[in-house]
Amino acid sequence: MQLLFLMTFEKKGLDGTAYPAQLSVSEEKGKLTVTWTEQEHQKRALQEQWYEGSDMEEMEYSMKCGTAAKLLAGYQAWVSSFMPKELLSTTPSDPSMDLIDYYCENEHDSSYYSKLVEWRRAKAKEKGMSPFFIASNRLLKRLCTFFPRTQEQFLLIPGFGLGKWNQYGQELAEILAESDTEETRFPLDWIVGSIDLDAYRSWQLNQRIQQWQQERERLTGHKKLLLGIQQLLPLEQIASLLSCTESEAVKQVEKLSKEGYDITPWAEKQLEQLDNKEKEKIVKAFKRHGTRFLKPVLTQVYTEEEQSSRGLDALYTIIRLLRMVYLSEGEEAAV
Repeated sequence: MQLLFLMTFEKKGLDGTAYPAQLSVSEEKGKLTVTWTEQEHQKRALQEQWYEGSDMEEMEYSMKCGTAAKLLAGYQAWVSSFMPKELLSTTPSDPSMDLIDYYCENEHDSSYYSKLVEWRRAKAKEKGMSPFFIASNRLLKRLCTFFPRTQEQFLLIPGFGLGKWNQYGQELAEILAESDTEETRFPLDWIVGSIDLDAYRSWQLNQRIQQWQQERERLTGHKKLLLGIQQLLPLEQIASLLSCTESEAVKQVEKLSKEGYDITPWAEKQLEQLDNKEKEKIVKAFKRHGTRFLKPVLTQVYTEEEQSSRGLDALYTIIRLLRMVYLSEGEEAAV
């Protein structure tokens, strides 16, 4: 076994005693292992294995998540220059945004946040667009923390510009005016001085841990999906590997197809039991309506009775699978 990396940490006990710990990365026969070892007073060494595998990206995210958790537990690196910069920053990069979001995370009115989320959902449906193009979660939390009343106050909320005011300002002002919350002091520059930076630091690390965990899970799922496609596993089995529904799994396969991966053999395998006449009907619908939107294809190919008896998710999955084949190889292969 070859030691690739070793870093020493230390935590002070209540009595001032220093408790050392080490983070190490070792390699043996192409397999990487990340290990955390800590020694408490008069106790045996406690060892945690954070990662074992061969993927460098997964290893990096595992190291970041584990190290951040140990920093939150009170450990500090002996030599901080070797630490990732994301773990070193003790002050916000943009006080006007970062500290405001931290403040809003703790102080927003949850009932009004639910109201704004519902308003966003309805507005997105009305406009036929993603809810997050209307407003992000963070922007909604800012609104239901500071409750702006006037155009001038709305424009002092980070992320709420004149364009948003012209589109949604009056509606949002009416919703927020229903609150009996005391009027906020604008501008919001007073927030920076009111924040406990140690508490902010902990919040910041927790946010990054969540982000890194999600990235690590995405990488793991990506590898499982590629392996399942390579092995021509049934869609049901791939969905089980990814811990999601079959319709969600086939959407992930579609993303791979758009990224240039060859998923045609796998998609054709899933469609082996599909009647040729049904395939022909779907291809004809693609020719007539195009492949961008699936509902026109669904309504042309399947009756309302078929949609009800076979289930919309199952039918959309069939259409998505055939669309992948159709787009990659054209009509001849699809039929």
